[in-house]
Amino acid sequence: MPYAMCNLCGTLTHLSVGDVHDWYETNHPDLETGDIVPHPCYFCGVDLSTGMTVVVRTAERFNGDIKKGDEGSIKRVITSNGFSLFEVTMANGKSYFFVRSEIRKAVQATARCVVSKNEMAERSA
Repeated sequence: MPYAMCNLCGTLTHLSVGDVHDWYETNHPDLETGDIVPHPCYFCGVDLSTGMTVVVRTAERFNGDIKKGDEGSIKRVITSNGFSLFEVTMANGKSYFFVRSEIRKAVQATARCVVSKNEMAERSA
């Protein structure tokens, strides 16, 4: 099972692949089977664009004006030489500039069917 570390946020994730040895030979021939590989995580693998709702991951440099978990909307993306800055309008109406590792796409809640253990037992009986 290959493990990957996100090159933006450092999150460690498991990659689900078929034959592990073949996967390493095909995708990372320079590494040994079992070595950790660089790969964006679920949140960082998404390209961010104008209008998207994002969540603040780290807010230390904002001196309390913004907190981890605050949401905002991307007002504009400024890109130069392959690197981007994101101007985000927060709920307080103020705009701030973020680098990619400081924000992630907000996850929209989805409806889930939650069944208790007792209901599961009753259904399988």
